Amino acid sequence: GRKWILVQLKGKPVVSPAGAIEAAYVQFDGKAKQVNGFAGCNRFFGPYEQSGDTGLTFGNMGSTMMACPDMSVEQTLFAVFAQVDGYAILGDTLSLHRARLAPLARFVSAAP
Repeated sequence: GRKWILVQLKGKPVVSPAGAIEAAYVQFDGKAKQVNGFAGCNRFFGPYEQSGDTGLTFGNMGSTMMACPDMSVEQTLFAVFAQVDGYAILGDTLSLHRARLAPLARFVSAAP
């Protein structure tokens, strides 16, 4: 249920576009094995599966269909979801990665 705010995507800092209603984030529902969040323009939702201590994959994501002037963060985030095969949590930072390479995305825990 923790809210994770997106701060880095493919090695680059994430800055919310002007006029964004909130920062991009993800939340995981462990019981339902569902993830949901906001990608900078649209809200999204979909299944995920954990395996072992660090394995993580995402299923097909659904989202609202609003058009925004800058959808680059959203498009990249959705592409990252399709590539992820693992995660790591260190302190208040969640990293999503593929094959233990440099993180594809980093999130920081939102204040409770």
